[in-house]
Amino acid sequence: MDELIAKSQHILIAELISSETSDRRTIHHFIVKENLKGSWEGNLVFQSFSKLHSENNFENHNAPEFWENDTDRSDWPCCICGPDHTFKKGVKYLLFPDAFGARKSAEIIIDKSIDKWYSYVVNNMKK
Repeated sequence: MDELIAKSQHILIAELISSETSDRRTIHHFIVKENLKGSWEGNLVFQSFSKLHSENNFENHNAPEFWENDTDRSDWPCCICGPDHTFKKGVKYLLFPDAFGARKSAEIIIDKSIDKWYSYVVNNMKK
């Protein structure tokens, strides 16, 4: 987690505004709501291959299982080289666009004031 934060040039809060699904993939379009690190210009586009959206936010990332190395809300199918994130229109995500394939790089943020992952990221950017 610390390496993900340190090596990322951009860390964002972004909201999904639309998705286009084909037989093989889904293209997601986001609007950037907040730049936590760096200065992302414009909207963001990302593709995934999974179909079912995981709404697990690990109780605002306070659940102990989230803090295990190989746990996040995304699948990791054997056919790709990293987690396969899914998204839902209107939901806000803490995104690491420089490392989209990394675990914990596309987590749902419902309430920044109580979300432990959001707090962890913000506090560890300052180190």
